[in-house]
Amino acid sequence: MQKLSMTLAALMMTAGLVGVAGAGGQARVKVDSVPSRVEAGRPFQLAITVSPQWGGSRNIEPIVTAECGELKVAATAVALKRTNRYRATLNLPAAGQWTIRVESSYCHTVMSPVSVQAVAAATGPKQKGQG
Repeated sequence: MQKLSMTLAALMMTAGLVGVAGAGGQARVKVDSVPSRVEAGRPFQLAITVSPQWGGSRNIEPIVTAECGELKVAATAVALKRTNRYRATLNLPAAGQWTIRVESSYCHTVMSPVSVQAVAAATGPKQKGQG
């Protein structure tokens, strides 16, 4: 009888842990439009869709990160009027190939990272009298 009680207790604990682990759910993230090139030091926007695995929506603030070598920048995406749609504004500080990821705020985020090339800021023609 004691063995049966211990087995039932172990099963109940396992079921409880599985329930807790799945409580936050899973979401797929898609960056809807990615510019192929941006200018370093100039802000640009990304449109993001966060699709919960089990439908519905909740009030979340996805975090968008961009990395290039040792450099890393992050921004919080803001909700748009359309359900599960967000917009993030990023400003990449240096030229280079940047990898962008989004953390959905669900327990598990499914996303293929996207890349964007940041180019050095263009310099305009010199004005007369400048040297």
